[in-house]
Amino acid sequence: MVTNVLTKLQVPHQRTPNIKGLFVDASIDNSNVLLEAMGPADYLRGSQKLVGQMQFKHRLLRKMGLQVNVINTTEKAPDGPVESQIRKALGLEGKK
Repeated sequence: MVTNVLTKLQVPHQRTPNIKGLFVDASIDNSNVLLEAMGPADYLRGSQKLVGQMQFKHRLLRKMGLQVNVINTTEKAPDGPVESQIRKALGLEGKK
């Protein structure tokens, strides 16, 4: 889903890269920016708080100097549709 949107937006990226043993959904080429798609199973039931495993993974990635952008793919994502979340994370708001 995330990589489909990145392709549509013509953003050069790598799909599911392995970063020191941690798999992420996408990394933006020539940058330290990562995108992680989080679905219902990645959140504590009835909340928008990530489960401990995901929080730990993101903490490790940030300690490596990477910028982790969480893209909420649940039906009622408070941040809006996936494409608008990606545009916001990459600073592409308002661009076609």
